[in-house]
Amino acid sequence: MYISLATTASKTGRVAGENAAGGNAIFKGAIRAIGVRVFDKEVAHVGLSLKEAKEAYYDGVAHTIRAQSHVGIMPGAKEILFTLIADRKTRRLLGANVIGDRGAILRANTLAVAIRHGMLIDEVEQFDLIYTPPYAPLWDGSAIAAEQLGKELKVKS
Repeated sequence: MYISLATTASKTGRVAGENAAGGNAIFKGAIRAIGVRVFDKEVAHVGLSLKEAKEAYYDGVAHTIRAQSHVGIMPGAKEILFTLIADRKTRRLLGANVIGDRGAILRANTLAVAIRHGMLIDEVEQFDLIYTPPYAPLWDGSAIAAEQLGKELKVKS
């Protein structure tokens, strides 16, 4: 997969530099992690899309939920849309899309780490994340989305 990102270029540059100086560094790969602002929305995509997962011979399953950016009774709470993609057989998280107002891209960063480290949907569901009513809900949308996708994987297994 072609990944045209500055972080990937920086990592490969460090590996090349260390090896040119006699080191033995190894580039361990990268996942696609992209975030952009579209008008007043943050849009992020990390890992594989459902189509790419299926093309890579995973039994990909996607599930989408709507969640709040922070506790709904606090001023400024906004909707964030989460779509998680996992492999039915292994329950491994393969990709995610996060769209919303404030905080959508940072939530996708958390999911990117989970994908990079091969976490299972059940592990994502158990994330220990900050709960601060004006900034973050008791159950973050990433954990709720993982829980819902996990249920869907159990039903269809």
